[in-house]
Amino acid sequence: MLTHVCMVVDRIPADNLVLAWSAVLHDVGKPGTFEQAADRIRFSGHDVLSAKMADSALRRLRAPRGLRDSVVAVCRDHIRFASILQMKPGRRERWMRSPIFGYHLEFHRADCLASHGKLDIYQVARRLWHQLPPVQPPPLCRGADVIARGVPEGPAVGAVLAELQSKLDALVGVDRGTALRLLDAIVDARVKGAD
Repeated sequence: MLTHVCMVVDRIPADNLVLAWSAVLHDVGKPGTFEQAADRIRFSGHDVLSAKMADSALRRLRAPRGLRDSVVAVCRDHIRFASILQMKPGRRERWMRSPIFGYHLEFHRADCLASHGKLDIYQVARRLWHQLPPVQPPPLCRGADVIARGVPEGPAVGAVLAELQSKLDALVGVDRGTALRLLDAIVDARVKGAD
């Protein structure tokens, strides 16, 4: 494990503190999640534990909050990155629009080079990231659209918007008209379900 960590450190820019700390801390949770399964050794959940431990260590070191939050996110999501190509397009785009996605991408590259050496996911993700339109389009529907359909202000508005976003994430090239029709269907279903 320590050899892998050193190999990751060797593959990141020396002047990037987020990536350096992420390299050092991304697998720190492995000893606490060690499990001898029938087929192999597993470290299920080490990403989540590593993120918690990274947060604790960087708090003790009084690291700036921005650095700490970025390192914690990279540690927490370094396993998740492998499934980026299977994500719903909308969900993947939201993650790629994160201000720290570049750290996730470059960390994935270093982690892969330090283990199996395969960069296929990195290359496709990098291309998709660079192909994103420069500005995120505004949301197709807002809380006001939900309220205009008779949903009272409060948590129900957020729940309807979350359900709508989940449905929109599965679609490609959706316009506002389609989003409003989906919104109408969701609100109608909720009204019928309440009767």
